[in-house]
Amino acid sequence: MKRLLAFLLAMILCLPLIVACHKEEQPPEESGTETTTLPLITGGASEYVIVYSEATANQMAGVYQSIATLLQKYIKDLTGVELPVVSEKEGAVAKEIVVGATSRTVDYTSPVTAETYQKGYSLFAAGEKVVLEANCNVGIRLGMYALIQDLLGVDLLANDKSMPEEGKKDFSLAGNYENSKTVTSEKVPFLNISVDQLGVCYGETYTQKRAAILLQQELKSIEKTTPECIARTNVKADKTYFSFQTDNTVGGGEFRVAVSDKMITVLAKDYYGFVSAVRSIAKTRKSLGFYPYGSERTVTGSHVDHLLKYEESAKYAFNRSAEYRLMFYNVLWDNTEVAERGILQNEVLKAYDPDVIGFQEFHERRRTAIV
Repeated sequence: MKRLLAFLLAMILCLPLIVACHKEEQPPEESGTETTTLPLITGGASEYVIVYSEATANQMAGVYQSIATLLQKYIKDLTGVELPVVSEKEGAVAKEIVVGATSRTVDYTSPVTAETYQKGYSLFAAGEKVVLEANCNVGIRLGMYALIQDLLGVDLLANDKSMPEEGKKDFSLAGNYENSKTVTSEKVPFLNISVDQLGVCYGETYTQKRAAILLQQELKSIEKTTPECIARTNVKADKTYFSFQTDNTVGGGEFRVAVSDKMITVLAKDYYGFVSAVRSIAKTRKSLGFYPYGSERTVTGSHVDHLLKYEESAKYAFNRSAEYRLMFYNVLWDNTEVAERGILQNEVLKAYDPDVIGFQEFHERRRTAIV
């Protein structure tokens, strides 16, 4: 009897160990069907659709559609794959890139905070969807650039825009993808201001005034409204200005843009340097959607930066030419001074490298400018 009781007591004491061992030997439970990656482009094709918000209640009316179309263009240019762009009013599908808060919001929980939503952007995965949300023009654009960089590895804001790896046909994001960022003017070099807060001013010289008027005309064509163009002595405290100033330390045809407080100062030695700055400002505004200037950034450039169109045209001319190249060139254009005009003329001639050239309006006083 004592032996039986001892045996039963030993079994009771060992029971927890037996149960524990049994639990350890159980196969792990399956984690379900959670996707670890989101293959947006596979084998040079995609099942994804870009969906844009139809929001009309604030300043973002029409902006989401514009960003969706721009995203489509960048993806096509960089990968050759064109994703359809549709309104949120279209029927939902499983695989979507959603731009802006849409009626599909009920399908996911947004990680966007009130601060981020007002001042930045939030990118995140929700099932098989990729969502980009923002409530300001700059935020939604920066979010789009971040998505391109995370998906394709291309930094559209960099000066040297690298292409995706040659021959690569597969592009994906992590299944738990999230890239949310709060943006402030102190941290990111851009101006998040409306066009009615932007103006152009100039100093005492006629060259500065001409350059300022030229920029005013460029901004008018871009912004569809005319920013004021005034003397620097009349600037208003509540506005931000592009200010043109002469700096003889800057090279011929070159420029430098520096920012302090509410003044974006364009420094150049001559008129063509100012013209090059105007072209740079307008080109950047058109491509990025905002003005990428801030207190921690200085932008430099030269007339050479704007000769690409001549180089491309020259390549076309060379491809179509026979043994000799004949060129006709009207050297009188714009109102550029003779010495400054010669800077561009020499670069154009170098690009085309003609065998025979015929000049128009080539008066004697202009001939010394061309080497």
